[in-house]
Amino acid sequence: MEEEMFFNRTNIKELLDCDWSPELEEYIVTMRGEITKIDNHFGWYYISCNACSKKIEPANGVYNCHICNRECKFPLVKYKIHLKVKDKTGESSVVLFNVVAEKQLDTSAHKLLSRLSSDDNDVPTQIQSFCKKEFIFKIKLNNYNLQEGLENFTVSKVFVPVENLEIQFQSRKDKKGKSLLDDENEPKEQKTKRLIIKKAADVSFDNLEDSDEDQHVNDGVMSRKRRNIIIDNDEFSDEDTN
Repeated sequence: MEEEMFFNRTNIKELLDCDWSPELEEYIVTMRGEITKIDNHFGWYYISCNACSKKIEPANGVYNCHICNRECKFPLVKYKIHLKVKDKTGESSVVLFNVVAEKQLDTSAHKLLSRLSSDDNDVPTQIQSFCKKEFIFKIKLNNYNLQEGLENFTVSKVFVPVENLEIQFQSRKDKKGKSLLDDENEPKEQKTKRLIIKKAADVSFDNLEDSDEDQHVNDGVMSRKRRNIIIDNDEFSDEDTN
């Protein structure tokens, strides 16, 4: 868990300022931030097909799934919570889908919705309780972000910060920065060797996937595009967290 919490750690400014190489299909980073707002413009849940989990809309009281090409007799209520998150470098938006949100709230979207009156469009207090809390978000950057350059980053896991570990991580990061300055006069052969070791260390984290529920439902969300600055894939890696 300590390794996961700091894997490819970045801040919001770095995340927004970065563009991605075309060969990358997805990328995993972690980001620490405080939740400032529940963005309820499109609601906090959606109705999905019980077979393919895609969003479905009723027509004349009947739910038809265009993906499965059949009527869905048992539609499911699932979380899709848009959060505004900030750190000292900026602000962005992330999305908690059903698997992650259900773990944090310890109740299903169906149960939460059933407690509300039919005309209650407010965000439930359980979800509002996220505000002003600080978390570490493990973010899976997918085609939505990588190719289209849009925000609303998909959260695949949530951690509660452990301050003594955060201090240790920052200390290692500061030492690494000093080491890079000291390496300016290092022989070229040794620099090449260190780069190979760095890339090899990165491979061991390829299996840190969590929720496969990372497809953004087409709800008309308009997201601002990130600025186009190409970065190297290795710049987010931090082998010191091994």
